[in-house]
Parts: sequence; structure tokens; C-alpha cells
Amino acid sequence: MMRKTIFLKPENGSNERSFSIEMSKKEEKYIQTGIGMIPADWLVTRLGNICVKFTNGGTPSTKNTNFWNGKIPWITGADFGDQKISSIRRYISKDALKNSSTNLIPQGSLLIVTRTGVGKMTIAPFDVAISQDITGVEVNDRYITSDFLFRFLDYNKNRLSQLNQGTSISGITRDVLMDINIILPPLPEQRKIATILQTWDKAIAQTQKLIDAKEKLKKGLMQKLLTGEVRFKEFKKEKWIKLPLRDIVSEFIVPMRDKPVDLSGNIPWCRIEDFNGKYLYESKTRQGVSKGTVKEMNLKVYPIGTVLVSCSAYLGVCAITKTELVTNQTFIGLVPMKNVKDEFIYYQMSFNSKNLNKISSGTTIAYLSREEFEKFEISFTKNINEQDKIVRLLSMCDDEIIGLNSGLEKLRKQKEGLMQQLLSGKKRVKVK
Repeated sequence: MMRKTIFLKPENGSNERSFSIEMSKKEEKYIQTGIGMIPADWLVTRLGNICVKFTNGGTPSTKNTNFWNGKIPWITGADFGDQKISSIRRYISKDALKNSSTNLIPQGSLLIVTRTGVGKMTIAPFDVAISQDITGVEVNDRYITSDFLFRFLDYNKNRLSQLNQGTSISGITRDVLMDINIILPPLPEQRKIATILQTWDKAIAQTQKLIDAKEKLKKGLMQKLLTGEVRFKEFKKEKWIKLPLRDIVSEFIVPMRDKPVDLSGNIPWCRIEDFNGKYLYESKTRQGVSKGTVKEMNLKVYPIGTVLVSCSAYLGVCAITKTELVTNQTFIGLVPMKNVKDEFIYYQMSFNSKNLNKISSGTTIAYLSREEFEKFEISFTKNINEQDKIVRLLSMCDDEIIGLNSGLEKLRKQKEGLMQQLLSGKKRVKVK
């Protein structure tokens, strides 16, 4: 046997942890099946052949008060998060189970959203009642484990979504679900594969928890630092004031509405889809305009250091230009005056995104005019050194969050690669 050791290094500075997977070194025999090559000692069968029960749910009558305010958790497809039940908004009574179309699904069953959000799934952490959006699947543990079935179907959830039927309300019927082909390794191997993938899930969940904590910390710091509520001791004598943007922005750049036909030039043409963090360098799709097009169409070119703020739909989404570029009409460019840091305005506009939405004048689509931006007030310190210190502290938070997100993406890619290898039998695990 060959042992492959994979290292997981958490981003919070704790010790590196390793997880070993023992792979078979001998040459495995594979056979061709309807769902691809699999090891010769694996099987392919219908989901209906290895499950005891498929149960659909329903919604109790809202008119019958005896059905609600009970102690039995009742969930819909909207209550599903990432591989788990993220919320329980309603509880039903025993009367609802006896006298309505909802059903109780036992703990350990697989819960699959089979309409309105098809493909979401989890293993029931406790007994739950379900709506008609969900199908509960109880496995025959002589053939397959819930954990392994969950991993296999989750990996193939794109295929599940392709099984949608219907027009007004699409979904997967019970018969279609039962007819899905499932690979079936020996039970001990199923358990080992599920355990390995659970290790990655735990690492991903822990990293996401750290990101959420850092985001919460940053939000709290912004609340305190960008309003002058908390001060650095060396700047306590400085006064904070409310100022309209026109008093600290030297130029408000409003782009032209016409979209260039030729987007093969060297000056980046950017849209909201190109925003990814604090700075904006380029168009992800490499779209751009030429100097000739800029001159011909009288396009507005944002200089380096311009704070771009979305003035429509995604109000408050911001970025700082790190190269000269052009955008469509959904942005306004704020060019700071001297002794005003572009990053300070960036953080202020991000922090004030809710206030921007409150004053938006649009009906169907929110919109803010140049005049509304000019008179929009923010809390301000004239001391550029204080601005700089605030910016550096918030930037440190951003850097930590970026690092954690990078680690999270690596873990997800590692897991994806492992799923592809383990759930196809290309890599075999050692089972004692």
C-alpha cells in the first residue's frame, strides 16, 4: 500500500494538521459501466434498489391553528444552506402530522430539495417534517450509508438539476429520483471515503467561521473608526466634522451612456462584474477601448486613484482605480482633493452603502444622481495622518480576509479533486 499524506494548514496560525490517505499501489482492475469506468469490485445500481423509503412532504393548512406553533421542526427548500439546514422558521404540531400532507423524516435520512432549488441536500441532524419542496430518502444500510450517498449525489448535483421536469414549477419526481444510477463500493470503503471528505468539510467550515469572524470585526471597526467614535490617542485633539462630498472631492466623473462598439483597445472597459476587492486593475474579459475611440466618443477616462462608486442597482459597491480606465454608466468617479486619501473615501463609501440606498431616487432600479453624490455627507477628519492610520488598520483586516478566502478556495479545490478521484475509484483507500 502507498500512503499519501495531505497537509491542512489553518489560516489562524494554529499548528499544521495532516491527514493520511492510504492508496493501493497495486494495479486495479476496472470495468466499463453506463456511468464510466469503475473498479471491478464496485457495483452500479438504481437508487431505488438500495433505499428503503422515498417520502415527499407537504404544507399544513395555514388556516388550521392546531397545525402550527408545535415543537416539530418543519423545513422548506428555503431553509437549506451550504450542505446543511441553515434555519428553522416554523414548527408544527402532532395534529399536522396526522391530518395534513407533511411527513416526519427520521434523523440520519438524506434530505434532497427536489423542486424550487433542486440539488440542495443534507443529512437530517434530527427528526424533521418537510414541505413539498423536499424528498426524504431512507437508505438500506446493508448496501449504502447515508454519508456516502450524500457525498455521491452532492458531487453529481449538476446532473440532478438537469433532471428537472415541469413548466410552471419544475422539479424531480419520485420515480426519476429512484431511477438515478449510483455507484456502490463495499461498505467499509464507503465509510472511509465519507470520513476523508468530512475532514475537508470540517476544515472548510472552520475557515469560513474565521472569515465570518474577521468580517464582523472589520464591520465593528468601521463603525467606530469612520464615525470618530473611537480615536487614536495622538489625534484626540483633532475635530471630526460632517462634510458633503463636494468639499473633499475635486471632480465627479460621470461616464457616457453610449457603449463603444469596438472593445479591443488597450484602455480597460470595466463593469460591475470586474470588481473584486478594493482595487480595480483591468477588465476580466480583457475588454478595452482605444485612444481613438475615447476621443471620437468623448469618453470619460478615470485617472489612477479615482474612487468608483456604483450609482445604480449595486449602490455602494466601490473600488479604487489602479490604472486609467473607462466604465459603463453604472458608476460615478470620485477624484479626491489633495490631503484626502482615496482609501479613506473608499472605506467611507463602503461603510455608507446602506445610507446611499436609503436616498436612492429610483423606483424599480435604485439610482443616485451626481447632484445627490455631491451633497452626500460623510464623517471626516482633515488630518491626513489620522486618515492614513485608519486606512492601514482596515487594510490589515482586508489582507487577513483575503488570505483566509484564498485558503478557503484552495481547500475547496482540494476537496473537489479528492471527490473526483475517490468517488470514481481512480484512487482506492485502504480499509482495515
